[in-house]
Amino acid sequence: MRSVRVQLKTSTVLFFTFFLSGCIALPIPHERKLSPLFFGQVIDEDSRQPIEGVEIEATSLSHSSETDQPQKNKISSNANGDYEISVTEKANWFVIIGLPVDSLCGGSLLFSHPSYEPRSHRASMMVPRGGNAQCWRVKYEYDVSLKKKRQ
Repeated sequence: MRSVRVQLKTSTVLFFTFFLSGCIALPIPHERKLSPLFFGQVIDEDSRQPIEGVEIEATSLSHSSETDQPQKNKISSNANGDYEISVTEKANWFVIIGLPVDSLCGGSLLFSHPSYEPRSHRASMMVPRGGNAQCWRVKYEYDVSLKKKRQ
């Protein structure tokens, strides 16, 4: 019976400590978003036709909680030149922030293809943060045209 009271007191103290500080951490494994969901279409600058097979590399502005380094992800555009990419990391703790704070969400994109000049784009925005990841539910559309390399 005494053990139950000690556990209950410990749980209560932890809850109110987090509650009063405006932050609650819960042990919930999940994918934490480190960048917005970037999406759009890649087209040829001259013909305005979609380009398939463009490698798109996204890099987060936020650092990983484990490596303290920006994280990356790579994909290729489909037959319609469309792409959709974000950067995530595996996380074990879900943090809820009760106080209103803004956070920076952003990343950079690098578009590359053997027949075209590479192109990069960087985007960042301040977003209200009430949860674990500053980029949760943030989407960013970016259509890009690539210029053919000179022969």
